[in-house]
Amino acid sequence: MKYPLLPYSQLVFKQMEAYTYAPSLFRFSKCDLDVERARQLCQKVILNHPIFQMEVDANGMQEYKELPDPLVGPYHTIQIWEEGDNVIISVALHRILGDSFSWLILAEDMLRAYQGLPLEPDHYWDYLRRYAALP
Repeated sequence: MKYPLLPYSQLVFKQMEAYTYAPSLFRFSKCDLDVERARQLCQKVILNHPIFQMEVDANGMQEYKELPDPLVGPYHTIQIWEEGDNVIISVALHRILGDSFSWLILAEDMLRAYQGLPLEPDHYWDYLRRYAALP
């Protein structure tokens, strides 16, 4: 099923060429986090947030598409590698996925996943259904 974009995303969609990806780098000591565990944590967080699995058609309607690799989607790329004594996580998100506040949610979820705590359920698609039903 397809749903309309939320207002912020509609603005970004109308000016898609003007918006870019917001890159961030996270550095961890290999003593604290290895590459495979980093990959597992990132996949867990991405799969917990369905917005990462969204695709937008030419009419600005979004729908869920299962990703073959959760770390690479139409509007995000996450790369993980070792560099010296560190593990680097590079996250590039297109602005259509969210704003700066969205980073806080992702950072909190990364910390919770790292600590082995359960992630809060994401209610994005529930919210979209309610939004689409509004007059």
